[in-house]
Amino acid sequence: MEDPETRTPQVGPLSADSHWWVACADPFGRSRAMNVLVQHGQVVVVAPPGESAVLDPRQTRQLGRLLASAAASAHE
Repeated sequence: MEDPETRTPQVGPLSADSHWWVACADPFGRSRAMNVLVQHGQVVVVAPPGESAVLDPRQTRQLGRLLASAAASAHE
């Protein structure tokens, strides 16, 4: 996985409709990423290790869309 500091897109699929990420920040303003993936029919959300994720309203909407996509993918 790429370093969140060097990524240019704000959201994107990592592999064939089963793993996505959305850019965010930690409480100190450092660039991080939330990951959403589907494993064995379940949706998994991975926050930055040991940290909170701070999302602006646009990033929050993106995360919501990714969760909906993951849920639809898990249901199939």
